Amino acid sequence: MDLLEEYKKQNPQVLEARPESVVAGSQNYGAIGNLIVKLSGGRISDARRITKILMVIAILLLGGAIIALVRSFGGSGVVELPPNV
Repeated sequence: MDLLEEYKKQNPQVLEARPESVVAGSQNYGAIGNLIVKLSGGRISDARRITKILMVIAILLLGGAIIALVRSFGGSGVVELPPNV
């Protein structure tokens, strides 16, 4: 008798229990993740893709905020160069 068969005999309940993430309809991606799944019509339901989409959204928002700050606090925008000698 090998080790796996012995373990199956001693603990049958462990092998039959399914983790909650595998049970159909129990995906918990958080509020924003569920919103992405809803807006995509269910085409995006993989947690890895949701994470990538959230990262792209975060990078775009951060880039937009940086551009807005530079434009608003960047000075007059006109740089006067000294005359050529």
